[in-house]
Amino acid sequence: MGRFFLDLDKSKEVSTRLVKNWEEQHNATWNFTGPGFVLCSNWDQVEVMEENVHFNDKDIWFQFVEPYSEEFDSNTEISYYYWFDFVHPMEEIEVLAKYTMDVTEKGETLLESLGLNSSFPAITRKRTADYTAYYMAGDFEDHKSSSILWHVYGLDTIRKWFSLDFRGESHEYYWKGYLPFVKKVFSDAVEEREDYIPPEKEIRTYQSKDTHFISKTNKMKFMLYSDGAWNSYFVKGVNMGMALPGHWFTQFPKDEDVYYEWFKEISEMNANTVRTYTLIDPAFYRALYLYNIEHPATPIYLLQGIWPEEHPPEDDYWVMSIVSLLCKKFAGEWMQFMEM
Repeated sequence: MGRFFLDLDKSKEVSTRLVKNWEEQHNATWNFTGPGFVLCSNWDQVEVMEENVHFNDKDIWFQFVEPYSEEFDSNTEISYYYWFDFVHPMEEIEVLAKYTMDVTEKGETLLESLGLNSSFPAITRKRTADYTAYYMAGDFEDHKSSSILWHVYGLDTIRKWFSLDFRGESHEYYWKGYLPFVKKVFSDAVEEREDYIPPEKEIRTYQSKDTHFISKTNKMKFMLYSDGAWNSYFVKGVNMGMALPGHWFTQFPKDEDVYYEWFKEISEMNANTVRTYTLIDPAFYRALYLYNIEHPATPIYLLQGIWPEEHPPEDDYWVMSIVSLLCKKFAGEWMQFMEM
């Protein structure tokens, strides 16, 4: 991440932690003054970019990119003077807007040595069948001043057109970049909710007396019930152990994105089924449900295992007390999940 400072003098805004880390890493004294950027990593690496050495007087600016500049009705370059993140979007992530740093050749070389570019995403968006998510790679809402006229209708439009670029100040970006973007996001969310039709959750099942089911075995075959008939189903399966490296095998991830990415990779293997040995964290089932909504032509089926009593009476799992207990436990926990 990084930030533009109007004055790098350590007696001004730059934190003592940044100064201390830079001095320890470079075995030098922090004597920087004047405008500049401070870049820092998750592991506290600190680098400094100086004006006229690493960058020119245009500093850094924000801009929506095509075709999203039309969607958000903005294609102007807007100066940005606060904290920002360097992000590398994954596949299927839309980059709506970018930052661009006005770097010199030396500045470009410094960024490249850190694995960074002078142009990088400022706002990204991920669309799924279940939700739309945005990531704003910066401290966009930081705006020091407020107006006693904040409740006046149309104030934001007036400020948008009359806010000026004062170096080091956030006014222009707040009124011309951040606020119009957020208003558009909220407006779209309201419109989408009004037009939203929940995906059909009804599963067409085969009914035998009081029992509903969609699968069965027929001698040596698995069968699936669809379109009113039983059809043979060839299992191309993946046995899933859920724990991530460094965790116990019962410590299941709670992030739906982790499971979702696994399902994508499993499907790319041309597999059609996953098997679990016990009930997993609800995030697993939500991710599977979402994946199957988004990929109706190539769904992934689940062989749900349960973890039985390891030492049943007389070593016989068919003892009715054990069978009844397992059925009750599984049904209860499954219905509890379905109600979440």
